[in-house]
Amino acid sequence: MKPMRLLSALFLALLALPALAADFEAGRDYHVFDEPRRTSSGDQVEITEFFAYSCPACRRFNGPLHDWYQQTERDVNLVRVPIPLRPQDQAHVRAYFTAQALGVVDGVHEDIYAALHDQGRALRSQDEFRDFFAERGVSAEAFDEAWDSRAVQTRTRRAMALAREYQVRSTPTVAVDGRYRITGGQAGSQARMIEAIEHLAGKREAARAAE
Repeated sequence: MKPMRLLSALFLALLALPALAADFEAGRDYHVFDEPRRTSSGDQVEITEFFAYSCPACRRFNGPLHDWYQQTERDVNLVRVPIPLRPQDQAHVRAYFTAQALGVVDGVHEDIYAALHDQGRALRSQDEFRDFFAERGVSAEAFDEAWDSRAVQTRTRRAMALAREYQVRSTPTVAVDGRYRITGGQAGSQARMIEAIEHLAGKREAARAAE
């Protein structure tokens, strides 16, 4: 088993241990918003992942969060929101929404992390990302059309606005249904962060059922 998949499996195994079903306390393990934030998942509980491709912790968290999402019994929808940690990361945000517009997120998401953290590629411009996408079968014309599109520009601006609205100051940060915000610093570890997400998703699922 690959190291990342093994780590993901261990994280998920922790969720199954009753002894680790510790109490979560508002203000200590997660933040409660005074007013609900915007969500876009309708009847599903929205899990919003704020991440940055240049963030090593986000890269480590990507696998466990995805595996949890695939295996949880909660009725949830995962929404990824890329944000730049540094000015030179702006192209990373545009690249994610370009991949989304082209319908190739699943094919490039982990590859962007690998290119930055394992291969030392800069990927700081439209030209560099054009080559990167071309290596994965996307034509230069299709890439440029998506990159320069109004839809991608709008989604990029909305991501920045959403990060401000959710008061995101570090990555990875995860919000649950616009009501709660969890960071690795609060949770103490990424494994406990996954536990907190599961706990709060269940809390919101119950609240929605009672409405």
